[in-house]
Amino acid sequence: MNRSLCTGSLLQAFDVITAGFHLIPWPSTWLHTLDNGSSPPSHRLREEFAAQRAAGLAELRTRFKRAIADDDLPADADADALARYVQTVNFGLTVQPSTGATRKELLRIVEISLKTWPK
Repeated sequence: MNRSLCTGSLLQAFDVITAGFHLIPWPSTWLHTLDNGSSPPSHRLREEFAAQRAAGLAELRTRFKRAIADDDLPADADADALARYVQTVNFGLTVQPSTGATRKELLRIVEISLKTWPK
């Protein structure tokens, strides 16, 4: 994954996050939706989010390994660390708007994050 592809990916996520969607903190309907009666709803919710996080991390890791093999990333790039980094930045970007961060502030975070990308 070269820098332009990563830039596009982060900016696409940024656009989705800042396009007027506002996070609503933990609606009770989420808990009821995941509650099947066999375990506490918050436990089921935590398990679902953990599974989604793990799946997303695995996809990113696989893509970065392919980019290393294709010479789109340096041979010494750490696919696991890059995957965790991108996922962490994306998670941070999703939380910031719910506490009032502006589009301009979030874009600055994306710009700074891209400066750390391997060349």
